[in-house]
Amino acid sequence: MEVRALTEADAEAWLALRLRALREHPDAFVATPEETESLPDVKKRFATARDDESIVVGAFDPHLVGIVGCYRLEATKERHIARIWGMYIAPEARGRGIGRFMLDVVITLTREWPELDHLWLHVMRHQTAARRLYLSCGFEVIGSHPRVLRVGDCYYDEDQMVFRLR
Repeated sequence: MEVRALTEADAEAWLALRLRALREHPDAFVATPEETESLPDVKKRFATARDDESIVVGAFDPHLVGIVGCYRLEATKERHIARIWGMYIAPEARGRGIGRFMLDVVITLTREWPELDHLWLHVMRHQTAARRLYLSCGFEVIGSHPRVLRVGDCYYDEDQMVFRLR
């Protein structure tokens, strides 16, 4: 298995896996497949991303089976925070430590970002496997958002978590 930062050449594979995640787990992500499909040129977004501002990591076995992104907040007073987003491992690849491996790579790479102190993420409370993974990697719950996501007639609560880099 290979875990690495994705490049412009990986954009189509990323988009396909991201759309799969959104379709198969609408209760785990804020974005919808339709919103994601309407994004401007995904290849260009990968090509123009700055290494110290954002990253998308992927796990290959041998094709792309896991993804997670991270971006630094833009406001001057929030530049010490980066947000992890879009974590997904294809069901056929789960249970093999891929999520931990990808998070370790994100943490290692973001430690190099100047003046970055914290990684934040949001996880739906009912996503117990994901919550366990984040807690076991050193993230801690710092808040919750009740009924933050609505899918049809169902509401879902979300926890906010932080990892302190320094």
